Amino acid sequence: DVDTSRIGVAGVSLGGELAGFISALDQNIKAVVVSGYLNLYQGLLVSTSVHDLFWPGILSRVGEAPQIISLIAPRPLLIQQGTEDIEFYAAGYRRNNGDNAFKYLNEYYSLLGHEKDVQRDLFIGGHIYNSTSSIEFFNREL
Repeated sequence: DVDTSRIGVAGVSLGGELAGFISALDQNIKAVVVSGYLNLYQGLLVSTSVHDLFWPGILSRVGEAPQIISLIAPRPLLIQQGTEDIEFYAAGYRRNNGDNAFKYLNEYYSLLGHEKDVQRDLFIGGHIYNSTSSIEFFNREL
């Protein structure tokens, strides 16, 4: 049996993108972990290592990653970003864009009165999934 009030989704990297996008569209998902993904597409366009994230026309027709992921609100959302993630959180413009992407989500949740429902795990580590904070998050939210 499945308790439909306790469905959670998590993913890292492209799985993080998928977790965020699926959860934005499916209200049955009650809590979400997006790991190793959140940034701004415009900042990632200069990289050849993450070109597979781009869907033709996504910026002009749909929007930036945090705008899409904000559709999860007001449901609980945990963003994981490794401080040594060279793909999405490297020092310089990517780190700045990663911070700005989370700031957008935080402000959006705050506008809805749900600032406590968007959280960030900024951990020391690379392009990995932090199972410890995810387990704590799902135990608390589901």
